[in-house]
Amino acid sequence: MKNNLYLIISEDKTLREFNLHQTLESISYQEDSRVNLDLSVTTFTDLLDEVSMLSMFSNTKVVVADNVSLDKISDSELTYFENYLENPNPNNYLILLTNKVDTRKKSYKLLQKYFTITDDSSFDMNNLNNYVKKRN
Repeated sequence: MKNNLYLIISEDKTLREFNLHQTLESISYQEDSRVNLDLSVTTFTDLLDEVSMLSMFSNTKVVVADNVSLDKISDSELTYFENYLENPNPNNYLILLTNKVDTRKKSYKLLQKYFTITDDSSFDMNNLNNYVKKRN
């Protein structure tokens, strides 16, 4: 069952940004309802707390988490994550950005079940070229 949950996997920063841009374009939200978190300085629990809360500014909230490392999720965080995934807030979007994942891990199996996954192999080069030209 896929919800408002996205995982973007790419070791290339430009491709990650491109895929994030494509995903955000497909979502109807107000810019002030977007929350950006860097998981190199924020805990996974804080991320889950944020995505569980309602937006103060609109009906829809988008939480984008960069530098997600599924290998560093503790057992208690994984349990919290599983509980959230079983009953996610339907008004919130969660977008996880990561360089790579270990497809053998339990955390990745959860992501496969609930998330729409985009990786380096699933982009259109023409769209990427147009995106890069617009940025320059």
